[in-house]
Amino acid sequence: MSESVLEEIDAFIREQRDLARAEGEIYALQRAIINIIKVRFPALLELAQQGVTGFQQPGALYLLTTQISAAPDEAFARWLLNTLMDYRVENGW
Repeated sequence: MSESVLEEIDAFIREQRDLARAEGEIYALQRAIINIIKVRFPALLELAQQGVTGFQQPGALYLLTTQISAAPDEAFARWLLNTLMDYRVENGW
């Protein structure tokens, strides 16, 4: 094989690896949010599952993870999840 073909293959493999890593990070953050809700605010579990599933922005998911972890009560956690749902609706997700 020529060197240019090998470079293209290498670039493709790196791209796929980076994509898989990003998808894994998103999945892990989604699961973390759902698990935190399950332990701290079980009444909000269904709302959390609906809100988090399919949401693909790692920065926002990370922020939500920290906010849900520090939520002082269920009402605040509900507000956070409803805000996420509103954002999804407004952006056509």
